[in-house]
Amino acid sequence: MRRFNVLCLALTLFILVMMLGGCGGSSNKEGQPASLSTVSSVSPTGNIQAAITGITVNSPPVVTFRLSDENGLPLDPTTLTGNVGSIRFMIARLRSSDGNYENFIKDGNGRPGSDASGTFATVGAGLYTYTFATDIANPLQTLNGITFSPTDTQTHTVALEVTRNTASIAGTLFQQVQNVFLNFRPDGQPATQTREIVATSTCNECHGHVGQKAGHPHDGGLRDIALCVLCHNPGLTINGVSFDLKALVHKLHMGKALPGNKAAIAAGGFGLSIDEHRFANIGHPFISADSSTALSADGSSPLGNSGTPVECVKCHRAGTDSNGRPFGKDVDRWKNGFAPGSSSATIGNCTTCHDTTVFNTALTVNVADAAQDPVTGLFTPQTRAVTAVPHSAGPRAEGTCSGCHVAAVPGDNAYQFSLTGHHTVFENSSVFTGLNFEILSVTNATAGNRATVTFRITDDAGNVVPPGGTGGGQFGLPTVNNSFSLKLGYFRQADYVNDGLGNFGQPLSQALAAATANGDGTFTITFAAAIPAGATGTGVVGLEGTKTYSIPATVKKAARNVRTSGDGTQYYFDLATGAQVTDSAKQRRISVDIDKCNKCHGGSLSLHGGNRKNSVQECVICHNPNATDRNQRPVASPGPPPVAGPVDGLAEQSIHFKVMIHRIHTGEDLDLSRIPRADTGQRGYVIYGNGRSVHDFGEVLFPRDRRDCLACHVDTASFGLPLPVGVLATTTSTGADANNVVTDDNIRGLLPTKAACISCHDTAFAGAHADNHTALPVGELCVNCHRTGLLLGPDIVHRPIR
Repeated sequence: MRRFNVLCLALTLFILVMMLGGCGGSSNKEGQPASLSTVSSVSPTGNIQAAITGITVNSPPVVTFRLSDENGLPLDPTTLTGNVGSIRFMIARLRSSDGNYENFIKDGNGRPGSDASGTFATVGAGLYTYTFATDIANPLQTLNGITFSPTDTQTHTVALEVTRNTASIAGTLFQQVQNVFLNFRPDGQPATQTREIVATSTCNECHGHVGQKAGHPHDGGLRDIALCVLCHNPGLTINGVSFDLKALVHKLHMGKALPGNKAAIAAGGFGLSIDEHRFANIGHPFISADSSTALSADGSSPLGNSGTPVECVKCHRAGTDSNGRPFGKDVDRWKNGFAPGSSSATIGNCTTCHDTTVFNTALTVNVADAAQDPVTGLFTPQTRAVTAVPHSAGPRAEGTCSGCHVAAVPGDNAYQFSLTGHHTVFENSSVFTGLNFEILSVTNATAGNRATVTFRITDDAGNVVPPGGTGGGQFGLPTVNNSFSLKLGYFRQADYVNDGLGNFGQPLSQALAAATANGDGTFTITFAAAIPAGATGTGVVGLEGTKTYSIPATVKKAARNVRTSGDGTQYYFDLATGAQVTDSAKQRRISVDIDKCNKCHGGSLSLHGGNRKNSVQECVICHNPNATDRNQRPVASPGPPPVAGPVDGLAEQSIHFKVMIHRIHTGEDLDLSRIPRADTGQRGYVIYGNGRSVHDFGEVLFPRDRRDCLACHVDTASFGLPLPVGVLATTTSTGADANNVVTDDNIRGLLPTKAACISCHDTAFAGAHADNHTALPVGELCVNCHRTGLLLGPDIVHRPIR
């Protein structure tokens, strides 16, 4: 009995850790396409299943639909009330004049809403009807007095949103959700006009399942863009702030880069904020040389966010809805006017992002802002007048934009005046000719010797890129030296140690400008520093670096240089024999899929000034368990000149990859890892970079359920327990010997499993739980309860469910 009680206590504590340690979100478990007249017997995703099979409109609409649970058993819709779940219906029509929806149903505030107080009837096993409470043929009951006509030729859409609350096998409460819809024409003809501008599947590349995250304004019940547009249409405003879907989503994703947010905050406001959510501090994860690594005219320094923060086609692509139905026939409407047949940009479209620009002579413009309740902390949307930015070509009337802003020009649109050209980022433009790295051989690579490396760098056409060459120089810009280098590190078992190579766990670094040309497009160079005589295990050489390109001037931007890299590449070798190691089992393990990273980061995860791109295996050479940012942190000094200490008061911060990346993506949900800053007074998670630059990730808003470990990891084994043999603990204090030549005096303050877990679950409770189950010298006892395959294993409890 005592053993049983202890087990129950452990289970209870773990569930509390999961609830209190910062996890949030829910899963999207959609089932069958709305076009099906039946539902499968068992849902492959374990979700409730639904399908709308028909609609008749005599007076109130009557919808016929199927509804079953995850096992295919009939699910009575009348039971989905209160804490059990919910079910509601929407109906709207698509205006032929501008291609936007107008909703028949109004809520208590006179805004677009849903119908949930009608009556249900059972037709057969799992087949039901719902009679709307709203008579959409009666203008006194509908929103804005619009009425239904049985001879109408416009597309109408009826939709069903159903939720049910249940529990996982691990005891975690979560929500099943189903969104389905049906397009129809009242006159009985096929519905051909659509509004399919963004596919839900493209949203889900970042969001996992859009709308699922805890705290979502609609309580996680809306998962399909096809339903969002039924209410979020141009007529929806709150205190002057537009909640039209395109305006709202564009502003949300622009975040910190939205001109209106910048202006509102500068004037003492909060920027776009709703309820408990502040969106003006969002940093869009899309990374491009245009937006992050553009160089000043002389090529000496980055310009910061100097270009497009996101490429429109990242979202505006054909795909599928949440039920797997092809969706996105109207994806090109982002570069056209409101009307489906138009080929012109409009002021209404453009100012959803360029929201401080005016096309008349006005000196001020109203932008989205918010007021905050001092007691509850909740935000109420409102507008704020800020200084207007005149249109660069002067005043223009609506409908005249196509004179300059055509959707596309014949041929190459890169950086042309077309809408496509203005919204194409560098990596997908013709200016970027590609950059490819190859390491052909590594010789003399044994302990105590200086390794010699033969390599090749080419563009996509196969042309050789000299490692000591220059870039840029076009359009009147100065030429800038390209920058390529090799990194040499080593590991003994599972993690890089790099002992004796460089300060704070860093590898040897060798610039390539002086490499010798071999006459066949390859180059050779020998490291200036030798591998330490005591080094053992497997070594690696990584090739990385940047080439500088010139972007031509546009109406809004001067010509500028940018730099970007090719995908990093690695060559493994045996430190005892110098022989190449080609067996992947003997190379550094792969736990993260870079293609998954690029789903959010835009296809080109390029960091460190564009120097390292699309290779997690390159990242971990430097970001190993020994690595901290102490070498970059300022040391307080009275001067002269006086030097301020680190803004967070820490002597050093681990930059071990698994700890750093987990904490960066946890962001605002961190607890103890967010520390008050001396300079701003805000709590942040700060890492110092090159040149003592301050990088604060404490406000990162991760867009999906963080329990969805497979959003980044290659498979369940890569984040499960037990950890691979030889995984090292994480250094939290470097000690006196910065590169561990004489003795390893690092304080490895975070044991391997604890380091992984509390990098997300960083509450005091979670830390104490981890400490209480760690018994040195026996080791961490976490696998006793949390081994992969057990009920409390990470493969079970980290399923993205709510």
